[in-house]
Amino acid sequence: MPPFPSKQETAAVTQAHSLTWRPAKASDGPLAYRIEEDAMRPYAEATWGCWLPAADPDGFIAQFDPQHHFIVELNGAPIGVIAVKEQDDAVLLEKLYLGHEHRNVGVGAALLADVVATAQAIGKPVRLRALAVNVRAQAFYLRHGFEVTHQDAQRVHFVKWPRDPASAHPLAPSYLNRSSEMDGQDFDDPPEDSVRDAQTIARRALVLMCVVAIALGDDKQKLVAWLRSSGLWVELSPNELDFITADEPNERQVINASWRSEALLLLLWSLDLVPKIPAATEVCDPAAFKALLPPWVQESATQFIEGARRRSDESLWEMSNELLDLHWTARDARINDRDCPNVNIGIIQERHHGINWIIGYGGAPWDEVATDT
Repeated sequence: MPPFPSKQETAAVTQAHSLTWRPAKASDGPLAYRIEEDAMRPYAEATWGCWLPAADPDGFIAQFDPQHHFIVELNGAPIGVIAVKEQDDAVLLEKLYLGHEHRNVGVGAALLADVVATAQAIGKPVRLRALAVNVRAQAFYLRHGFEVTHQDAQRVHFVKWPRDPASAHPLAPSYLNRSSEMDGQDFDDPPEDSVRDAQTIARRALVLMCVVAIALGDDKQKLVAWLRSSGLWVELSPNELDFITADEPNERQVINASWRSEALLLLLWSLDLVPKIPAATEVCDPAAFKALLPPWVQESATQFIEGARRRSDESLWEMSNELLDLHWTARDARINDRDCPNVNIGIIQERHHGINWIIGYGGAPWDEVATDT
């Protein structure tokens, strides 16, 4: 019995959520192309400067080989593509792509767990790779027990070793006759990112406000002295430190630092200091933040941090999904050369950065948080 479903088998269905792996057919080429483009185009463009299949999408679709491919369906609707190959010494996870609306809700984690469980049943490691620019995917795999084996200029390579190769069953169970790791998975639960606590967010907000204020012309010496005396100097990210310590920061550094006001907006909203997020076309007013934060108000950094309270996890995840959808809308419009009058991509990208850091982003530090869609 093969460790992965044959093309004649039907993938297991989890009764609680009707999540299905369906063997792909040649006619699934256009669907697979759309899902892969949605998941990978921004990273391909960041890596190679273009989305190569765009030059000949019909040719790319015509070359689609359904072997080893499966269409992931939720309640009968296609939501993703997965490609798995069993090799002599490993199980190779070539693709795990989900439509943007089905990311960050636990589906990917359930699919990955199922691949790992089946590979471990035959005593083989799971190998995969992720683009070097896709730090969120890397954090996802590390969080699920994968190790980095090596890295080249474009990709990071991962492996997850079987728990005990000597205990492998001689006949691995198929998805049809074993209890799937996806059974009982609540796909409405947030992923395993750990939402940052109020005090951590408060410290980041104070530091970021100083960075933004310096970019907008406030007295750098006074703010640097305040950061040092308040014990917040060590909270500066490497990029922020480069900007603040530069005798003459370049224009790009100043622009980047000033745009961080939109990310700061999300930090303050998460602390319930800002009641509402403006429209995605409306820039925030950083000057208004001075009425909320030391050193501009008569409150010490310690008092502000210790008194900080944040919104509920549920509220933060709802905002994360909302900003993800807006950013995807703007990015899709740009890719396809369409107008997007309701979303300013510069504004929404910064806000997306802010909320991604707040919800945890696999523990990534501030500068390494990405805004993938």
